[in-house]
Amino acid sequence: MAKATSSAKTKRPVGKAILLLSGGPDSATLLAWAVKEGYDVTCLNFQFGLRTDPHELRAARAIAKHFGKAVDIIDLSEPTAMLGGLRHTIHSEAHVLRFGTSTLMSMASCYAILKSANHVLVALHADDSDESPEYTQAFLDSIQASLKIARSGVDDIALTAPFIKMRKTEELKLGKSLGVPFDRTWSCLVGSKIHCGGCGACRARMDGLPSNCSAFSSSSDSVGVKRGRSCVRHTDRATSDYYL
Repeated sequence: MAKATSSAKTKRPVGKAILLLSGGPDSATLLAWAVKEGYDVTCLNFQFGLRTDPHELRAARAIAKHFGKAVDIIDLSEPTAMLGGLRHTIHSEAHVLRFGTSTLMSMASCYAILKSANHVLVALHADDSDESPEYTQAFLDSIQASLKIARSGVDDIALTAPFIKMRKTEELKLGKSLGVPFDRTWSCLVGSKIHCGGCGACRARMDGLPSNCSAFSSSSDSVGVKRGRSCVRHTDRATSDYYL
């Protein structure tokens, strides 16, 4: 089993970190890991003006509160609309803005400079890396190199994906061992009151979570799961990302 790593290339001391917290099980696991490792975490959530935003923010706040943290928010609704209404980063079977990962990592890096943080933590894992070059260590390293140039050669902020060599199943198994309340996280792309159980994000959630861990939060969610397979037939990738 692959192990989480504390830095991208070099071992850096644990310190202040900006952690990208979407409200999903991956970033929730990242927060649990960062707290255990001793990072002084500031949670950062991006809002895109999509119909899933309220669910994701509510989940992010619940997870952050569980670990004694608050959530800072950057609203990208207007630029997201101007760029076609596409998500800026990976989300299973959603339309994703190409090069969008650079937007989020750049803004998170700016926020790290503002907050005098020396780490930016993101919950990318090996399954993500298989989907696109934008979710690889090499891509993060390229942004890291640009950040160093912008900092006049000072390499004092590490862009770190500690789960980059782990499969989602391994990562979420770690999350369970760290006490992540997965029932408070959100994954669904449809934007209804409950997880649909049929969209790509819901299926990835069910496939990734340990077998002895409830994938959804309530009996009403279970109803959504049963209906999900039919739901997904009339919910294509674009319609799952309607604006609020």
